Amino acid sequence: VLDTVADLAECEEVVELRLAVRDGQIATAAKVFGEIAEDLDAIDVGIQHVFQKHGWEVDEENLEGVRVRVGRDGGFFMIRPSLHDPLLSVQLEGKNRGETVGSVATPLVELFQRNTFIRENLDFESLEEYIE
Repeated sequence: VLDTVADLAECEEVVELRLAVRDGQIATAAKVFGEIAEDLDAIDVGIQHVFQKHGWEVDEENLEGVRVRVGRDGGFFMIRPSLHDPLLSVQLEGKNRGETVGSVATPLVELFQRNTFIRENLDFESLEEYIE
């Protein structure tokens, strides 16, 4: 196994953001996470173009939250709810900042904006600021 991963390049861009829910309730954070997980699983929400364009593939083996592999360069993002605070942790990893913004952060903001419940209940301003 070590021989297999030894040749893999580490991602240069590693970012972790903590996105709070607007009402400060852990239950709301859980509902927002559920909406995100459903949207990433659903084919009929109109985001299949994101999966195709950016090479997104949901990692079915992940137990911590929702993990999506991005492209073939080892990039990914993971979203998971906090157990103790009313927020979601979003981890982004990619080859470089430009690629992470283009293939992960920007389409993720678009996904959040498409869903009224997520848009109204999740403060994802720090993700938008990361893009700028």
